Amino acid sequence: MNFYQLNFFAIFFAGLASFLLGIVWYSPWLFKRIWMESCGLTELDLQQINPFKVFGSSLILCCLILI
Repeated sequence: MNFYQLNFFAIFFAGLASFLLGIVWYSPWLFKRIWMESCGLTELDLQQINPFKVFGSSLILCCLILI
């Protein structure tokens, strides 16, 4: 595979769309409570994380999975 043939803007926007869908999916409006119970997490656990690291790495991985 030649990387010069990739459309990096399309990859970024598709990764961003996947990332935004994940934000909505795991939001309090949909499945946050169910997801937290199944993973054994509490609200205190979520308050102790660094959101920039979590969301930043998630966005990068969403883009990398599309390459």
